[in-house]
Amino acid sequence: MNGLKNKTYKEFIEKVKKLKIGIIGETIVDDYKWVQLIGTSPKSYCPSSVIVKEEKYDGGAAYVKRIVEQFSNDVVFLTDTPIIKTRYVESHLQTKFLELRDGLNHPINIDKIDDAFEDCDIIIVADFGHNLIDKKVAKHLSDNYAERMCLMCQTNSSNYGYNNLSPKYHSAGYVCLDQKELGLILQIKDPEQNYLYHLWDFLKFDMGTLTMGVNGAFSMGGNSEYKVECFKNGTVVDTIGAGDTFFTVASLAYAAGYSIKNITLLGSLGGYYNTTFPATKKAISPSKLKNLYIKYEVEEHEAVY
Repeated sequence: MNGLKNKTYKEFIEKVKKLKIGIIGETIVDDYKWVQLIGTSPKSYCPSSVIVKEEKYDGGAAYVKRIVEQFSNDVVFLTDTPIIKTRYVESHLQTKFLELRDGLNHPINIDKIDDAFEDCDIIIVADFGHNLIDKKVAKHLSDNYAERMCLMCQTNSSNYGYNNLSPKYHSAGYVCLDQKELGLILQIKDPEQNYLYHLWDFLKFDMGTLTMGVNGAFSMGGNSEYKVECFKNGTVVDTIGAGDTFFTVASLAYAAGYSIKNITLLGSLGGYYNTTFPATKKAISPSKLKNLYIKYEVEEHEAVY
């Protein structure tokens, strides 16, 4: 089975470049502090350390925006005050040992959404569960923009079990979620790929993808389904942001009218790219995505079921 040909890839880039793309979601600043541990405080069990390096990146929905702006010349972005997530990383072993969060958003005004998204060709909803999109806003998005909406509704330590795709949303065009998020909806621990079909019992959608970490990604829609194995090459630096990149690139492919196969393939390449650096430090570009396709000979790598 042939993969994505160069001519097809050029058509993808040209199609996306002409689209007006709306994005809504929480901005998260990824604040990374690399520290050198120097011992334990003599008056407590608190580890003592020295900060040796610090970097900050615009993450969350702002990261989705950074990626989309690499592909499209017309982007509309709705967000709120940034949420700061500070992660402390032991510099020698590159191990994260503490994360702090600061900030919470207020629900966005629905009139603001309608004013911004009225003439958008596609709307990317990156719902990180920090209150920008409450149940009322989610219902409005599903009621009015489902056919042109790409949806991700993230489960994280701040909202575990309370920010599920369903029942918060009832319909979308393209949805992307991981096994943990699907399991919380279905009340099944570690659901296998075919359980993605059960999501149709809770949510109306055209195409959907289940990301499964090292086990790759599985997509389905209509009478088609495709499985792409995980791309691997050396040490994984960080997985934070990988799901966001997969979702964003896959959403662009969906917006361009691509097949399930190419949606999953391009998303997987984007997700792999994001494991080669800390968090949301870099945003994948069209040229980088193409280079990855060529480098990893994805026509042979791809597994199609």
